[in-house]
Amino acid sequence: MIVKIYLKGIENFGNYITITDKICIFSEDVCKNIVLSSNKIWKKLKMIPFRSYDQNFIGNMILGNTNGLIISNFFSDYKLRYLIKNSWDDIKILRLDDNRNNPGSFMAVSNFHTILGRNLQKKTIQKIKSYLKTSVYLYENNFFTINKFNFMIFENSCLISPVYLEYYLQTKKPVELPLYCTTVSNGCNYPGLALLFNKNICLLNSSTNNNELKVINKFIN
Repeated sequence: MIVKIYLKGIENFGNYITITDKICIFSEDVCKNIVLSSNKIWKKLKMIPFRSYDQNFIGNMILGNTNGLIISNFFSDYKLRYLIKNSWDDIKILRLDDNRNNPGSFMAVSNFHTILGRNLQKKTIQKIKSYLKTSVYLYENNFFTINKFNFMIFENSCLISPVYLEYYLQTKKPVELPLYCTTVSNGCNYPGLALLFNKNICLLNSSTNNNELKVINKFIN
């Protein structure tokens, strides 16, 4: 059963946090109260803080799953070593060398699927597939680019922003999974800004309303 954790006082926390089944990487200056949570499941994650002068919008600069991480090429060698040192032992981290720097701006990732909102070099796509150990799909659309904030994938389902639902349904879907659609945080049109999850926990804004919660429950269960 997935435990829900409601966060207070952190607007658009998806910008500042990335979680997988193993780790939580977060902007310490914005999210330091998160590490004080008393939830035992939350504490089982490896907590990796970054200070704002390192990287503030860390949630957009790192995506990954239980197998590996994809990071922006804005990360210096020093910061890459810091991330490797504080992650799990056999961590595989791919630093992008394409022009598109932040994976959160054109990717959606789960433990089984990776969807790219824009095409990349063939060698980069092969590396992503190898590091994350997922299938990789390309989904290019003239009206919007799939990213961490408007499109989310769980184990066997997807969640899309209501802003882009019609456009998505009019084109060939990259992966045939049940699709859900909702706002979050009492009206936010971009789910990834105020909804994060792994196989054990789900982070929500405390302002999440009942209608949103009903859809989120279906999505993650």
